[in-house]
Amino acid sequence: MDAAHAHSIQFRLDDDDAVHRTFVERLKTDATAGEIDYASKPRFALDYARGYAIRPSVEELQAEELVRNLWTPAIAAVFKTSAKNTIMNFGHHKLDEHMPVISDWDTPMFLRSFHDANDSASARELDRFKFTPLTAQLQHHFKTDFKVDVDLIRQMWTEA
Repeated sequence: MDAAHAHSIQFRLDDDDAVHRTFVERLKTDATAGEIDYASKPRFALDYARGYAIRPSVEELQAEELVRNLWTPAIAAVFKTSAKNTIMNFGHHKLDEHMPVISDWDTPMFLRSFHDANDSASARELDRFKFTPLTAQLQHHFKTDFKVDVDLIRQMWTEA
C-alpha cells in the first residue's frame, strides 16, 4: 500500500460472493487518499456499502441493489504490517467498534449471494429482500464489472 510497506490491506471474500473488477485498485487508491492519517493509526477500515444481494437458481439470477454498511463482501481493513491482528480477528459487523471506518456508497462494489446452500446465516435472510429478475442491462453490468456469467450460473445450478 505504501512505499515503505508499513501497511497492508486485508479483506475476506466468500466463494459465492464477488467484488467489482476495480475493487483492489480502488482499495489502494482510497487507502492512501489522505482522508485519514493512516500513518498514525494502527488500523482503519474501508467499507464499500453499495452492491447487490443476489439469488441464483435454475430459472434465473435475481438481484436487489442495496446499501448495507459493514457487510463482508466489499469491506477491507488497513493494518500496520507490525500488527499482531488481521481482519479475521474482527467481526465485520463490529469493525466500527475497533477502528475508524470510511464508508462509500457511490458505486456498486459487491455481489452477495443468498441461497439455500449458504454456510452462514444469510440463507435465513432470504425473505427480507425484494429480488427481481435481472434486466438485460443488469446482466451486462454483472458480466462487465463483476465478471459474472449469468448463463454459466444458471447451468451450474441446473447441474447441482
